[in-house]
Amino acid sequence: MEAEPYKVLHHDLGYVEAGCSGFVEEQKFRQWGETILRFAQQKGVSRLLIDLQDLKVLRPGNQIFIREEWFPEALERGISRFAILEPTNFFGNASVKQAVDLAPELFEKVEFEYFLQREAAEDWLLGK
Repeated sequence: MEAEPYKVLHHDLGYVEAGCSGFVEEQKFRQWGETILRFAQQKGVSRLLIDLQDLKVLRPGNQIFIREEWFPEALERGISRFAILEPTNFFGNASVKQAVDLAPELFEKVEFEYFLQREAAEDWLLGK
């Protein structure tokens, strides 16, 4: 059985960490997004650390899913603070930022920052 290209876990500090890597096909990406929201709601958290450091590219269909479905649903469920660990791959980084740039009205409604270092992302996420 092939390993999933993503992870979702809860930290005792009060946030959910979710990460994905490689070239995630649309069905798996959608599954990952839905898992994040369900898990965050079950754990009662409003903060997410999204680790995209190993993402190769955010496919156009996944960008649309984020903007049109996932992010509005995250807002509706009370998720208000997002720390994003940027992809180290140039194309991955550009595609993630493109998804955000194409829907500024959504991303202005929450606290949202990009980071290169996990420790800095966690400190910001937790208000340290």
